[in-house]
Amino acid sequence: KEELRMRTLPHISDAELELMLLLWKNRDSDGYRPVSTTEIMERLGNGWSVSTVFTLLSRLVKKGAAACRKEGRVNWYTALIREEDYRERETRRLLERLYAGSLKEMVASLCDEEVTPGELEELAALLEEKRRRL
Repeated sequence: KEELRMRTLPHISDAELELMLLLWKNRDSDGYRPVSTTEIMERLGNGWSVSTVFTLLSRLVKKGAAACRKEGRVNWYTALIREEDYRERETRRLLERLYAGSLKEMVASLCDEEVTPGELEELAALLEEKRRRL
């Protein structure tokens, strides 16, 4: 069931992902809260045209990633897919495409970059916790 849910998540472009990140930030204990178009434009700042944002939001709604509710002249958008699910699916895709599914190769590649001693400690603790649960 979970694998099917992961496969049915829509593909989201980089520009659409920026909007989804805004929608995902509006979360409380009850789930994702609606965000108005005005609020989205304010959070995006300059550099985004209204027509581009409307087009991208329309695509997200069409793909089933977001919902739109119209109240008078205001559109309210809500995320329909969980950030955690999308992140997990995209990480798995990256792992398969670039590292042939080898988590060890992916981690080794990331460790070639600057890794702080604190990050290494956190990774070691994470691996140890995972080992205990196996």
